[in-house]
Amino acid sequence: MVATVVCGLLVAASSARADDKDKDTTCSDRTVEGDYASAVDGLILPAPGVSLPIRGINMVHNDGKGHSTQVDSLILNGTPIQRLDSRDGHLS
Repeated sequence: MVATVVCGLLVAASSARADDKDKDTTCSDRTVEGDYASAVDGLILPAPGVSLPIRGINMVHNDGKGHSTQVDSLILNGTPIQRLDSRDGHLS
């Protein structure tokens, strides 16, 4: 999930600067420094005519030195059902 968020943000940032020939557009750990969040919504269909909304929420902090921390949560039908502990990782 982290890679998807980071790659999507990098594509958006690089296209915004694609016509600026005077600036260095090299991607680095500092390029993605900061806090990012994403949410995914869907439905669970346990039986005909029954649908339960589900949402996944992801929060990531990149320190600009190649290290990231991430927290994920799941909410089913308005009730938090799982919160995953922070995970540490390295951007590559």
